[in-house]
Amino acid sequence: MVDFSLALKRAHTLLASLVANLPNILVGLLVLTAFVLISRLVPKIIGHLLSGHRNAQNLGYVLSRLASWIVITAGAFLSLSLVVPSLSVGDLVQLLGVTSVAVGFAFRDIFQNFLAGILLLLTQPFSLGDRIQVKGYEGRVEDIQTRATRIRSDEGETVIIPNATLFTESVVVRRPYQNRRLEVDVNLKGVALERVRPALLEAMRRVPGVLHEPPPQVLVAAIAPDSLTLRLRWWILGGTNGLESKDRVLEAAQRVLAQAAAQAQPSA
Repeated sequence: MVDFSLALKRAHTLLASLVANLPNILVGLLVLTAFVLISRLVPKIIGHLLSGHRNAQNLGYVLSRLASWIVITAGAFLSLSLVVPSLSVGDLVQLLGVTSVAVGFAFRDIFQNFLAGILLLLTQPFSLGDRIQVKGYEGRVEDIQTRATRIRSDEGETVIIPNATLFTESVVVRRPYQNRRLEVDVNLKGVALERVRPALLEAMRRVPGVLHEPPPQVLVAAIAPDSLTLRLRWWILGGTNGLESKDRVLEAAQRVLAQAAAQAQPSA
């Protein structure tokens, strides 16, 4: 015959302990609920503090989530200490330290990108709408998230770059409101420089997107026995497509050089 007396005795002991700790459990639940409610107010407070920030939306989102988790974690540990009074502060700190180390090793790359994202939003080396170039990728910044930054390339592709890469690698930033200088080399043969230079400058000024200030330049980059290498230099706005601008300038320069070469040929 099975004896359930020992099991019943243990069940009675557990039930009695639960009833004895019921006030502590209720207080712990109330404290945890209060901290959860406070964590929901954190995004509004942070949003109000960052209302004048240029990247307030993304920065507020990241900081709000981080602050909310900190508040909930603090509430959970405080509630646990109320429910289990024998659990000392040292035990909680030790538990938190061991857990942090274990989680840190497991999610090292995620935390690295997360912290890099916060630093990028705080320091603002680039903003939404800027064109950036890093590790062979170039495009316009569309979104700065907690883990990665999304850019749109000129080919229409979406490129996801980890924030840790953007924080540790060299990044070229081209802002829409800042001028950008471009230059290309062309060969001049059989035509005098003083004849073709004014025509090239005028042709460059007429190309759409080429700024008049600073003015375009035609410089001698190299000299060969029978030819010259001319460097065409001009400025565009930071948000302008550089490849398209080079195409237009080269097309205009080719017309000028072809016309000058035709005029330089002796008539039959």
